[in-house]
Amino acid sequence: MSAGVLRHALEWTAPGEPRIVAEEIGPPGPGEFLVEAEWGAVSAGSERVVASGRLPGELSLDDSFGGGARFPLRYGYSLVGCVIAAGDDIDRERWLGRRVFAFEPHATHALVAAEAVKPVPDALDPRTATLYPNTETALTLLWDGAPRYGEAALVVGLGLVGVLTARLLCGVAGFVVAVEPDERRRRWAVEVLPELRIAASVPEALELLRGYDGAAPHRRYRGFDLVYELSGRAPVLEEAIGAAAFGGRVVPGSWYGSDRSELALGGRFHRSRVTIVPSQVSTIPPELAARFDYERRSAIVWDLLRRFDWTSLPRRDVRFDALDRELCALVAGENAEPWIMVQYGMETTEDNDE
Repeated sequence: MSAGVLRHALEWTAPGEPRIVAEEIGPPGPGEFLVEAEWGAVSAGSERVVASGRLPGELSLDDSFGGGARFPLRYGYSLVGCVIAAGDDIDRERWLGRRVFAFEPHATHALVAAEAVKPVPDALDPRTATLYPNTETALTLLWDGAPRYGEAALVVGLGLVGVLTARLLCGVAGFVVAVEPDERRRRWAVEVLPELRIAASVPEALELLRGYDGAAPHRRYRGFDLVYELSGRAPVLEEAIGAAAFGGRVVPGSWYGSDRSELALGGRFHRSRVTIVPSQVSTIPPELAARFDYERRSAIVWDLLRRFDWTSLPRRDVRFDALDRELCALVAGENAEPWIMVQYGMETTEDNDE
């Protein structure tokens, strides 16, 4: 390709102030692909942190985001599209027209290093492929929590990662309960995961646990063997810790950004031998790293996306030219759907105001 293309990209100029910008980007250089976006997905929890300006000052974001947590910035990490051009050193016959996934911010086109793209399996719906990063996160959360068959597990928060994590847990643990205060999300979860027990609060979840004969029997601190905090709200972490059984494990999987949680560690926690297990998808759990690398994990994620039917997940479809308004609504807490799908191809503003 001898000329560049016009790219439209979503950019945050300041907290709560998104805009869609147009710019020319050049042809791919050596070892690069030019990808034209078809579909993308919004990671609601992470993007709410970014959009509201709650980024930790010491954070260094990935190279795709400019290497720093300063405004103006671009964010997002789920883009599915087709390779429309490749560098001179790349086998064009193999790659041109190939559908790929890339961890890229929201934009109609992306220049991506060849080693950074992941070919989408031919039989997989490209919309389902946008769930790759969230499924990868859920799998890593499962590995970090190390559920045992027969254990009682609690998932606090039924956003997209919470739903995916609960789905994986239902195939491993003996008793799984999810807590979600939003009534709409509870209703959706019943439809998507009928085997999942759902509560509106942590105390209600503990009431459900009392009916499970396999619950941890410790006389002083009964509770869940494994607890995942995925609500995205830092103050909920203390409540999640309080739901763990003696010797239980708590995995904070939310990204709290600059928010802090004041934990009362001098009482129950002090005597309960609860372990808090950090989890983050950018690395493989140390105890697995000798046998699992990123390629092996990636193969498992694609297999999960092929085997699970995610079409019943509640989804909001958004055209890219309306994404700035949609993200403002997300920051304001107006959207409850766990899966926000971005459809690319610029449309006129008039067409979008229906």
